[in-house]
Amino acid sequence: MKGRAPSRLLMLGGTLVYLCLALGNGLDRISAQSPLAAGYVPHLFAAQADRTLAALALGEADKTAAVSAARKAVRSDPADWRTVGLLGGALLAAGKPYSADQAFRVAAQFGWRDRLTQLHLMNRALDGAQPAIAAMRLDAVLRQDPQFPLRDMLLARFEAQPAGRGALASRLALHPSWTDAFLGQGGQLNLQTLRQRASVLQSLPTRKWGCDLTAPLVLQLVKAGDATTAKRLWLAQCPGASTGIADGRFTGIALARPGVPFEWNLQSAGDVTVQPTSGRSGGILGHVSAASSRMAAWQMLTLSPGRYRIGWTALNDGSPARGTVTFSLTCALGKRSTLSPEAIEGSGRFAAGMQIDGQCAQQYLAIWLSPSSKAVLIDHVTFETLP
Repeated sequence: MKGRAPSRLLMLGGTLVYLCLALGNGLDRISAQSPLAAGYVPHLFAAQADRTLAALALGEADKTAAVSAARKAVRSDPADWRTVGLLGGALLAAGKPYSADQAFRVAAQFGWRDRLTQLHLMNRALDGAQPAIAAMRLDAVLRQDPQFPLRDMLLARFEAQPAGRGALASRLALHPSWTDAFLGQGGQLNLQTLRQRASVLQSLPTRKWGCDLTAPLVLQLVKAGDATTAKRLWLAQCPGASTGIADGRFTGIALARPGVPFEWNLQSAGDVTVQPTSGRSGGILGHVSAASSRMAAWQMLTLSPGRYRIGWTALNDGSPARGTVTFSLTCALGKRSTLSPEAIEGSGRFAAGMQIDGQCAQQYLAIWLSPSSKAVLIDHVTFETLP
């Protein structure tokens, strides 16, 4: 976990320092409205003005002016945590790490609010092979701003090492305000980062994060082309997940969030109407008004090569709905290669055998409905492996 140089993360051409200043220490209201006014304020407001001048100087990479203004701000208001943290940032940008560290240690005594201070101490902890302490410092920053612009770059330092991933998991176990952001909600992450974050979740085997919380990360993994890792994560974190066909009674259909491929996704649109039954009875009601069959629902499977058997109930006004419901199993969603169903007389039960030959690592199981005058009830989907 050691960095190549102390506090290297905070010295990326001054950019990170300036961003932290703008977001954490704050360009005071006076400077935000009129930066030039900072040089013409009464002595009573000198600390605020000098903080402004120091921040502006850092933004313009004028390190000497930044240090000078920050020192003046400290002399005017030595008890302000923003002022002392700003001096640390200015000294660090000026290439004076020892003096910067002294300033940051003083700023740390005022609490956990200053982001520059916390990021500096995070870096020191990482350099000293103390990932748990470093994660606490990062947690302090992200709790203040879960959408911190440099969040993913900071997290990457932890995600790259097993000890770092474990430290992140310990913080996430407390469900901080940045949990959703970490799990990919509203973001686009590369495949390596997605896999590392899945590994972070898996490092806490005693806790299940739940289907809704884990769904964004699972969806991104599938879209990035790693359905195997996505399915492994889904099985570990979602109580309703299955190694075979999930949710045979259709009682766990996601309505408040986008569906995950490993659960039923309903295709209700246009001339296809599909919806769960009301109450807790289970099943879905489907109706097609088009001239030909339409897909009503689907889910992704990750079955090993072999022989399997699927069964289902299809009823139309309580009577067996023969010739109305068929299933398909293909390597690509939307392609139709229906299985040949056999009816179990008088029960409304149907079954079909299927063969997985290993052509694709994941398969799409789809339900197709033929046109009918009334809605068809589909329920009790079962799955078994054949010898």
